[in-house]
Amino acid sequence: MRCRAIGSSSTLPDHVQLDDSNDFCANGNVPFYSPAQCANTGVSAAQYGTIVANPAQQYNGLTGGNVNLQPETALTRAFGVVITPTALPSFSATIDYFDISVSNLIGPLGGDFVLGQCALNATAQFCDLVHRAPNGSLWLSPAGYVADTDVNSGKVDTAGVDLTLHYRFDLGAAGSLLTDFSGTYVQKFAFTPFLATTYDCAGLFGPICGPPLPKWRSNLVLDWATPIHDLDFSVTWRYINAVKVEYTSSQLADTGVDPTYGDIRLPSFSYFDLSAAYRLNNVTLRLGVNNVFDKSPPLVGAGEIGNVVFGENNTYPQIYDSLGRFIHMSVTAKF
Repeated sequence: MRCRAIGSSSTLPDHVQLDDSNDFCANGNVPFYSPAQCANTGVSAAQYGTIVANPAQQYNGLTGGNVNLQPETALTRAFGVVITPTALPSFSATIDYFDISVSNLIGPLGGDFVLGQCALNATAQFCDLVHRAPNGSLWLSPAGYVADTDVNSGKVDTAGVDLTLHYRFDLGAAGSLLTDFSGTYVQKFAFTPFLATTYDCAGLFGPICGPPLPKWRSNLVLDWATPIHDLDFSVTWRYINAVKVEYTSSQLADTGVDPTYGDIRLPSFSYFDLSAAYRLNNVTLRLGVNNVFDKSPPLVGAGEIGNVVFGENNTYPQIYDSLGRFIHMSVTAKF
């Protein structure tokens, strides 16, 4: 079963670094937040509308570990069926349903989330985490930052289906063709952060939901065993369903981030990989090309990525191929 990483802890000492992507009380962003809302975050009346914004959209956060963290706990419920029909002896199918609940989730709240909750709701537990420098800035010096260390931040409830299909075709004099298909459908990914509000992040991405979580992902592998002894070719199709930025969801439209900012939708992506393997006695030669058509990853604004842990170079390299076409070769030997 393929599961998304949903929690991590840090052993680094607390330190101020670039961590957030927005300060909507900085010059150029007001009046997105009113004077009263900005005052909740520590902006004086004289500073309102005069705070210098970071043109790179990077703001300071206090990040690191937390000695008060409690361990995450999980309850996993799963069942499945395996189908191997006698009429098709070379065919098998596996269908697995999973339902996983994780509580005491470990991770940062996200500086943008903290700042937004403080501005909109004047909640003391969030406003106490906002530390503006004397000039009101959250980036011009280490004195301005939003505390964003790891906490037990909430819980996650996710459910979905894993599907696997396997079939071998006999091609006679042309060899044989092995087909393997695997896919995952995410029915829900209900994320409850520090507050009691629950967001279903399936099919979304953004500062609160994190990296893109497509509702459907799949791999199809065609492996041709040629009649030439120990020579194989394979083609892989990797598919990633389209996702939307979380601001477009009514449940996440009012989370303290400008809903008019950034990309609305990342389209579906298909990647194709080719490889060949030749075995000669105890030596195996492999040559392959990933992302044959050199497809570039989608570009995402800093406002959608949020915490810099989620993305890099304005994309999500853990989801999409960030390096384009990749050629690889290897030689292995057994003695």
